[in-house]
Amino acid sequence: VGDVLGGVDILVHNAGGGRAHRSALAIPDDEWLDGLNLNYLASVRLDSLLVPGMLERRSGAIVHVSSAAVLTPVGPFLHYATAKAALETYSRGMSLELAPAGIRVNTVSPGRVASPGGV
Repeated sequence: VGDVLGGVDILVHNAGGGRAHRSALAIPDDEWLDGLNLNYLASVRLDSLLVPGMLERRSGAIVHVSSAAVLTPVGPFLHYATAKAALETYSRGMSLELAPAGIRVNTVSPGRVASPGGV
């Protein structure tokens, strides 16, 4: 997939989002799963498609965009913060695994963004 145009050198994964609820206990199971799929597993899936080419070339850079919400998770968005915390743990593990092959993995955790979807 990633080698169609000669390969991917830099991958930035910036997907994210979640709907607010009254409290953490009010978040339904399907939204926990949706949050994990969008905010965490999408990065895992994209990496699994594109990292093999980076490994062949022994170079590359991956940036996963997380959120400062992992530092102060709040109930209405706990599903979002939990998934982003999983992404940060995954990114640290991948950085250790891929560094010997010349591939850097970093996480950027921006703060609150003033937008209709920003928390």
